[in-house]
Amino acid sequence: MKSHHQWLRHRRTERRALLGLRCVLAVVLATLGCGLWFAPWVAEELGRVGLGPGLAQFLGASLLAGGINLLVSRLAMRAAFLLGLSIAGITVSLPEAGEKVSPGAIALMALMALALLLLSAALRLRHRADAAAWHEMLARYAGGEDRRRFRDA
Repeated sequence: MKSHHQWLRHRRTERRALLGLRCVLAVVLATLGCGLWFAPWVAEELGRVGLGPGLAQFLGASLLAGGINLLVSRLAMRAAFLLGLSIAGITVSLPEAGEKVSPGAIALMALMALALLLLSAALRLRHRADAAAWHEMLARYAGGEDRRRFRDA
C-alpha cells in the first residue's frame, strides 16, 4: 500500500504543477492580449509595419481567449497546442519579414511557444495515463463482479 500512496502523492503533485503552469501561462497570455487591446502605441507600430489596427484587436482577442481557454480543463490541451504553434509561427516570421525585433523578444517568444507546446504534450500524456488507469480499474471491477456472480450461483 505504501507504493500506492506514493503514486497518488506523485499524481497529485503532477496535477498541481500542471495547473500552476497553466495559470502562469494564462495570466501572461491574458496580459499580452489586454496590452494589444488597450495600448494605442501597438496599433501605431503595427501600422508602421503595414498591418492594420484591426490586426492588433484580433491578436489581442486571440491571446485573451487563449489565456482563458488554458484555465478550462477540457480545452487546455488544444488551446496550448494551437497557441504554441501560432506563437512559434510569429516568432519565425518576424525576423524573416525584415522586422527589427530585439533578440531578447525573440527568445522570450520562442520560450513561450516551447512552454505552451510542452504543456500541451504533458496534458496529453496525463490524459492518456488517466484513461489507462480508469480502464484498468474498470477491468478489475468487471472481473470481480463476474467472479462473485459465479461463486454465489
